[in-house]
Amino acid sequence: MNRKIFLSFLGTSFYHETNYITEGQKEEDVQPTRFIQEATIRHFCHDFCQNDEIIIFTTEGALNNWQEEEHWNPFNKKNEFYSSLKTRLESLNLKCSFRNENIKDGKTTTELWEIFEKVFGLLKPGDEITFDITHGFRTLPMFNMVLINYAKLLKNITVKGIYYGNWEARYESGDKVFSPIWDLKDFDLLQEWTNNANIFIKTGNAMPLASLIPNNNHSEIKEGLENFSKFILVNRGMDILKGETMLNLKNALNNYEEEKQNSPLNPIITKIIHEFDNYEEDNPMNGFLAARWAIKNGLIQQAATLMEEAVTTFVLYEIGQKEHVTDFSKRMKTSAAIVIGSNKEFQHTNPDSINPNEKDSENKLKTAQENLVWEKEFIPAIRNLPYKKKLASILSGIKNSIRNDINHAGYREKPQSFDELVESTSKRYNELRKLLLLIKKVELPEITTTHAPQSL
Repeated sequence: MNRKIFLSFLGTSFYHETNYITEGQKEEDVQPTRFIQEATIRHFCHDFCQNDEIIIFTTEGALNNWQEEEHWNPFNKKNEFYSSLKTRLESLNLKCSFRNENIKDGKTTTELWEIFEKVFGLLKPGDEITFDITHGFRTLPMFNMVLINYAKLLKNITVKGIYYGNWEARYESGDKVFSPIWDLKDFDLLQEWTNNANIFIKTGNAMPLASLIPNNNHSEIKEGLENFSKFILVNRGMDILKGETMLNLKNALNNYEEEKQNSPLNPIITKIIHEFDNYEEDNPMNGFLAARWAIKNGLIQQAATLMEEAVTTFVLYEIGQKEHVTDFSKRMKTSAAIVIGSNKEFQHTNPDSINPNEKDSENKLKTAQENLVWEKEFIPAIRNLPYKKKLASILSGIKNSIRNDINHAGYREKPQSFDELVESTSKRYNELRKLLLLIKKVELPEITTTHAPQSL
C-alpha cells in the first residue's frame, strides 16, 4: 500500500484562534484552533495509519510556533501563552508519526533550491500527498506546483488534496468566527490538463488527455480521441478507412460545442473541432486526412505509410475492387502497377502449368487464376487511369525519398534530416491533394507550412 503523507510549512506569525471549516462541514463539528495544520490534519488525515507520516517544515523563526508555548503578540506588545503545534498534534493521538524538518528561510534562489531538494528528497515513489499551503514564503504557490509536477514525473506521486486556510475570509456565525478552508486541488488538475493538452497539440497523441476525461462525462469524446490516436500511432488503415470512430467523434465534438460548459476541455475542443469535419464512412480520403494530421504533429513515418497505402486504397476503389482492400497480394500488385511502366510485364504462374497431383494444388490453381485475371483485366485498368503518370510520380517519391529513408533508419549515402523529411512529406501530401481535387473534387485541407510539429 502506498504511503500517505501530509506536508505543510509553518509560519512565524502570532496566530489567532479561529474555527477553520471545510466545504460541507457542519459548524457544530468544528473545533477552534490557532493552527490551520491542526484543522486540516483533523479533517483530511483521519485515515492515516502507522506507515503514514506528517511532516511540518520549519524555519528557525518558525520553531517558536512548533515547540514553544510563549509567543510575542505584536498587537498588544506582550508575551502570551498558547500551545505549540507540536503539543496540539500530540493531543490528537494520531496513529501515524509526525515530525518537523528544519529548512532555510528561502531568502535567496540558492536557499529555495535547497528547500526544493529537501522536500523532494523526503518523498517516496508512489506517495499519496496532502498539502497544506497556508503558511510559508510568498513563492510557495509556484514552489508547490513545480514540486508536484516534478514529483509526479520522477516519483509517480498522486495528490490527494491541496488546502489553504483563508483566515482573512473569516465570518461570524452566532458567537463564533469561522475561516474557510479552500480546496485547491482543481489547480493541480488544471495543470495536468495543460500538460496533457500540450502533448496532444504538439504530438497528436490524445491518450494522456483522454485519460483525464471522466468515463461518465463526454465518454464519446474520450473514446474517440483515444482510439483515433491509436489508429495514427500504429497506422490502423482499415479503422481509418471505415471512418466510424471519426464520425462519432465529430458528432460528439459538435454536440459538446452546442452544450459547452465551464471546463478545461473547452479550449481544446475549440482547437480540434474542425479537424474531423471531412471524414466520411468507408472513404479512401480518410487515409489522406489522417496523413495530414500525422504530418502536422511530426509523425512523419506514420504519414508516409498512410499516404502510400491511401493511394493504393484509392486506386482499388477507382477500379471497382474495394472488396480486395485487405488482400495483401492484390495491394502489392496495385501499388506496383501504379509506379511500374506500362511495358513492364508482371510475372505470374500459368494455371496450366500446375500439376493437379501437386500438394495444395487446388489453392495454387485458384491463386494463379486470380493473378491471371488481375494481369489481364485490372492491371491494364490501373495503367489506363488518366492521372496514372502523375500519381506514379508522387507515389514513387513517397516510397523512395521518404519511406525507404525512414524504414531503413537513414542508412543510405545521403540520409535526410527530420526537417527535410517533414518538408518532403508535406510537399507530397499537397501534390496528392492537388491531384485528388482535380479527380474527385474532394475536401482535403492543405498543409500550409513545411515546419512541423505545429499547433492545431
